[in-house]
Amino acid sequence: MPKALIIYPNGTTTLENLKDFDAVKAALEDGYLELINFNNKIFAYIDEDGKRKGLEVNQPATKFAHLHGLPKRDYIVGTMVVMGWLNEHGRRDGDEHDVPQEIVDAYLEFYKTL
Repeated sequence: MPKALIIYPNGTTTLENLKDFDAVKAALEDGYLELINFNNKIFAYIDEDGKRKGLEVNQPATKFAHLHGLPKRDYIVGTMVVMGWLNEHGRRDGDEHDVPQEIVDAYLEFYKTL
């Protein structure tokens, strides 16, 4: 599994190599995986049942998601795991890949303004 940007509701952000889907599920506290396709470069996993479970609103993840196309009326709860679509040749092949470094850098710079 690829390197992922993990954005927690408390504002903590980590960059982790997730070895398999169990690691993704563990990052989401064993919730059902819901995929949010932001664009041709990145997507995210969140807990599909997070709102029903009453998970905490994740303001940093919500603001990130709004910048990448999530409708303004929607919001993210719980942890969000961001990954990349593009392989080392810059092509989308249907697999998960490392979150692009420019996305990580842009998020960290943006987060300073929150």
